[in-house]
Amino acid sequence: MKSIKINWMVILFLLYMTALGLLCFLHGDSLPNITGTWFGFRADNVAHAAMFLPFVPLAFLSISIRKTSFLKNMLLLIFVTIVGACTAYATELIQGQLKYRSYELKDFMADCIGLAGGFIFITVCLVIWHSIKKR
Repeated sequence: MKSIKINWMVILFLLYMTALGLLCFLHGDSLPNITGTWFGFRADNVAHAAMFLPFVPLAFLSISIRKTSFLKNMLLLIFVTIVGACTAYATELIQGQLKYRSYELKDFMADCIGLAGGFIFITVCLVIWHSIKKR
């Protein structure tokens, strides 16, 4: 009997995308009211950045191939980040079409800050991993 290998990162990424979709498209009355400031920034924008922070690491780890060159990993990372930005923009466009949500460019910019944080985190991990691998 052949055993089935489960890719837990893919499952985790799909669960994350489900949660992201719910947060982006649920009726506003169903979501907690986020007001005030966090760390000197609008709390809503910090929440958006935090929502998109895991996108790049989870997507990258879901599809990355360990035995590839640093350049190929970086190209994949850039591609995943672009897909994340397109996803963030698409959520804003869809929210603009919903009567109970609105399109806000600042939310998209905050999403991109979260994506950039994930990109930087994975880049640092790749630099460390590839430098250790060369030894």
